[in-house]
Amino acid sequence: MITDLISDLQLSLMAAGGVLIVGVISYNKWQEIKTRKSVERAFANNQDDVLMQPGQAGANGLRQEPNLVEDAAASEEEIAAAIPLAPVAQPQKPVELPIDKLIDCVIALNVENALRGDKILPVLQSFRHVGNKPVHYIGLRVKGDWEPVAHGGLYSALKVGVQMASRSTALNELEYSELVTRLRQVADSIGAEPDIPDMMDVMARARSLHQFVAEHDAQLGINLASNGAP
Repeated sequence: MITDLISDLQLSLMAAGGVLIVGVISYNKWQEIKTRKSVERAFANNQDDVLMQPGQAGANGLRQEPNLVEDAAASEEEIAAAIPLAPVAQPQKPVELPIDKLIDCVIALNVENALRGDKILPVLQSFRHVGNKPVHYIGLRVKGDWEPVAHGGLYSALKVGVQMASRSTALNELEYSELVTRLRQVADSIGAEPDIPDMMDVMARARSLHQFVAEHDAQLGINLASNGAP
């Protein structure tokens, strides 16, 4: 009896452990996919680097013969298109923000009073890079959502994000010190107070992100070479 109870308990513990392991693996895989998408989106503007650019489908150049079935279907589609339909309300797409906490060091700029985009934009635009890492700003509209700081906006909160890694280097201590110094100057100019994160934590995240980017680029290079092999 006791042996059976112990065996049942062991089986239950093994099953629970298996479920926990599967859950951890699934969560880590989801985080990896999410980070990869953020990295690809952040580096998509680099026109000189083909590794992150999707392959372009080439035209096959073959002549398309007429197809009676396709022509008839096209005629039906044209008739249907001519019939007026009631307007359908399209869901509003969320604004794509230039800051992503997975790849950026995000720093809050605390303000006491709402700030107008027209007044703070010239100051923010004076600080757009740290080394070769881009710096972006977003603002929380009064009675609204987060958006890139723009003319005509009235913002109750601000955030600044600096990309923690490029393809060549990770954000280092010297660049981070420059970021903090210049960001304090920007904050003083607009009447804000930056909430500076711990440098060691940011450096660890930056190195981890740079390693991830390097491994991802290397894997893409291997895949491209394999696909192009005869």
